[in-house]
Amino acid sequence: MSVVGNFSLDRGADGTLTFGVAPPTAIGGMSIQFLLTKRLGGVSGLYQAWVGSGLNNLSGINITNSGQGYMQITIPSSATSGLDPTNYAFKVARTDSGFYTTLAEGQLVLLP
Repeated sequence: MSVVGNFSLDRGADGTLTFGVAPPTAIGGMSIQFLLTKRLGGVSGLYQAWVGSGLNNLSGINITNSGQGYMQITIPSSATSGLDPTNYAFKVARTDSGFYTTLAEGQLVLLP
């Protein structure tokens, strides 16, 4: 069910990543976390966003169509202003108790 995506964002600018899981899957009621790291498989997060079960836009994730699995992840300028322009990895995962499922992963290219 993992979607692979690549996005680019200007350093020090606000940005929004928009995507849906494939195949379309209901994500309403799930706890979801976004993690930006230096490389795929990295555990130390440079930026994190999440939405908890039953909550919307708790911290950077806005579920736009829960029945089809569409969401938007907001990355504020403050999260990228101190990073070097290069490629970073991201992962979006379901983190409910008893579950850990990668919903999407890919690269975020930070432009100068």
